[in-house]
Amino acid sequence: MKSLFFSVVIGLFFASSAVWAHGGRTDSCGGHNDRKHSGYHVHNYSKYCACNPDAPECKKDEGGTQKKKENSKKKGSSR
Repeated sequence: MKSLFFSVVIGLFFASSAVWAHGGRTDSCGGHNDRKHSGYHVHNYSKYCACNPDAPECKKDEGGTQKKKENSKKKGSSR
């Protein structure tokens, strides 16, 4: 009985983590279309900025550091 319970708990753990998982598939520019929220979602800004050097997210400030776009999602939201 203990082994059945343990198996069920482990199975539920892996099943629930798969629900929240992100496939991670990105295009050559480091992002993908976001069908849920519409638009384009960037994961890798170095690749994105190589493809889109004039994008506002890729502009450099006076200190020479790259500015990253503020994430539009609110803290605590699941995305």
